[in-house]
Amino acid sequence: MAKRGFAWKVRMNKFARMFLKALVPVSYKPLTMFPYRFVGKPLKVEAGIAACGLPFAEHDGVRVYFPRDTPLKEVETLYREYLEDEGLTGLGRRTKSPHSYVTEWHHPAAGDVIVDIGCSEGFFSRSYATLAKRIYLFEAESKWTEPLSETFRDCPEKIVLTQKFVGAKSSENEVRLDEVLCDAADDVFFLKLDVEGAERVILESSRDFLTRNRIKMSCCAYHRQDDGRYLTRFLKDIGFTTHYSSGWMLPYGSRTFPFFRHGVIYARNF
Repeated sequence: MAKRGFAWKVRMNKFARMFLKALVPVSYKPLTMFPYRFVGKPLKVEAGIAACGLPFAEHDGVRVYFPRDTPLKEVETLYREYLEDEGLTGLGRRTKSPHSYVTEWHHPAAGDVIVDIGCSEGFFSRSYATLAKRIYLFEAESKWTEPLSETFRDCPEKIVLTQKFVGAKSSENEVRLDEVLCDAADDVFFLKLDVEGAERVILESSRDFLTRNRIKMSCCAYHRQDDGRYLTRFLKDIGFTTHYSSGWMLPYGSRTFPFFRHGVIYARNF
């Protein structure tokens, strides 16, 4: 009887290990918000201090700068996360990249006007700078002003930097989106919104601009529990078709079911 009991425990332990192996991704990095396996090898990222004194990170010719007091290790780690964990520009090393802003069929095209709301170091816009007609950068934190100027030093004529939050009113620290952007019948705008839960405020206050112009959009949908459902409904109501990014995200601290959330909404109105 004891032997049968021991054999049963062994089988159960084996089953538990198989279950956990399937549930927890096997990777060369710790578990993050992106519960998918890594494939391939780590991407080669160069990090260093430029002649101007700013730390930088670079991969495949795309270089972005960071504030002067950012440790090099942190610079390389952040840049690697953008590329590998999050796959922001489609180069992810996980089997699915739910936080990617682009797909093979949804991305900035030549001549598009990029609107990067919550741009931080400007990695996304820098990746498409050669294609873009103009780039509107919105970043309220002053620590990014110098790094952004250096990141886009070779194309300043394309850049409009607004050092305010985008919101529903105009004030010393806030601006409405349609106060900065200019309508143009021949322009296609590619909007990227990643603003820590302020996505719905920005979209609601920009309804007129969104309905007057040709828009492609990548809008984060995971910052609030119901953002995916709420933002999708709003966009469909004003004439957009929408799709979710592939896979799910598992935000830290999420205690409300469902724990997994969609990462990004891809939308367009033409």
